Amino acid sequence: MIRIILSLLTFSALSTSMAETAKEEVQRPNILIILADDLGYSDLGCYGGEIRTPNLDSLAKNGLRFTRSYNSSRCCPSRASLLTGLYPHQAGIGRFVGNGKLPGYRGRLTERCVTLAEVLEPSGYATYASGKWHVNDPSPTNRGFREFYGFVHGYAVDSWDPSMMIRLPEGRKAKIYPAGNYFATDAISDHALEFLDTARKTGQPWLLYTAYQAPHFPIQAPPELSATYEKIYQQGWDKLRLKRLKKMKELGIIPANLSLPPRSPIDDLKVAAKKGSLTKDGHNPAWDGLPADRRADLARRMAVYAAMVEGMDANIGRLLASLRKNGKWRTHSSFSSAIMVPVLSGSHLVSILAQLVKRIVNQITVSTVTLPANPTIFTQVANSPPWGARVAYSVTVPHGQISPALPSGSTNTMRMRVASALP
Repeated sequence: MIRIILSLLTFSALSTSMAETAKEEVQRPNILIILADDLGYSDLGCYGGEIRTPNLDSLAKNGLRFTRSYNSSRCCPSRASLLTGLYPHQAGIGRFVGNGKLPGYRGRLTERCVTLAEVLEPSGYATYASGKWHVNDPSPTNRGFREFYGFVHGYAVDSWDPSMMIRLPEGRKAKIYPAGNYFATDAISDHALEFLDTARKTGQPWLLYTAYQAPHFPIQAPPELSATYEKIYQQGWDKLRLKRLKKMKELGIIPANLSLPPRSPIDDLKVAAKKGSLTKDGHNPAWDGLPADRRADLARRMAVYAAMVEGMDANIGRLLASLRKNGKWRTHSSFSSAIMVPVLSGSHLVSILAQLVKRIVNQITVSTVTLPANPTIFTQVANSPPWGARVAYSVTVPHGQISPALPSGSTNTMRMRVASALP
């Protein structure tokens, strides 16, 4: 059986425990973790957005969406929590990667923590990683992963340029792409699919961590796909914020009585002054008050961003298609309710990965997670608390429901954090 944990990094991670009947044979499940980077809370269709994400929407439709899931407010600290199950300072990346001296700010994963791969590999799992690492040295293959493709250092790459991507262990050959045919999201998926093929040949249960850089900047996507979104974003942020709010209420993502907050503060007042868009109150202006050329520029930027997200969703569809083709997309009809435990930041569901470490169960689980998007006027519908940015997160059991009390398509308002992914 396979467990799929789809982390739509904006960043978060979490939790559910499935129990089989005593008569069912226990098998060690395969685990697929998919992470997206800098995705806004309401960007996905299943969370109220206008971006086309049919694969993720279908998973959410058959699962449980959490509306109060929080990351660690930044990329690498959240990744450290996801990989280790610790709070960022405990894992050594309290602020950012680097070479710090204070224990909580080492800027790398410390020797006092273990990654999920380091837990599973000694127990017989084949472990693979593809995409963005961003927790500094040691490299993935020195922190429990058997094979790796992607970039170890840096927070972003040019999606059209493969020069920053490496294949580990040293000496392994990466795929070669004809000139003009390379794109990072596709290449990360190509190698993830290759790792799936390799894993199946081993006969071992496997862990595959697929961490996209999309839709982190630089914002890049195929021009023909980007063009399909330009008219949508030419409506402007004021209309789209209202549309998202309405849809989020219809989906049960936010309370029906919630109203929009003010437009977000302008990040750089000097730049705004040069662009002619500085306002008296320091907040972003009304869309219709912007010059026509500025509106066209901003709409195009958001169109490219949306295309980048749709491209990621399409590649997630490729991974799911591979699982279905190879008979790994199925589940049993009997399972228990999710287990609740109190933690420092509130009540969380017991981590699916925590349960995996403690006992192996025979179910498929799909979860969706996201990393923090820099606040933008287009995605601002609710403000984030000071201890983490709110992110989209869902848990899906294909062809079933998590429990009789949690029917497919439900939403849940429990608070949870990325640190609850692993004990």
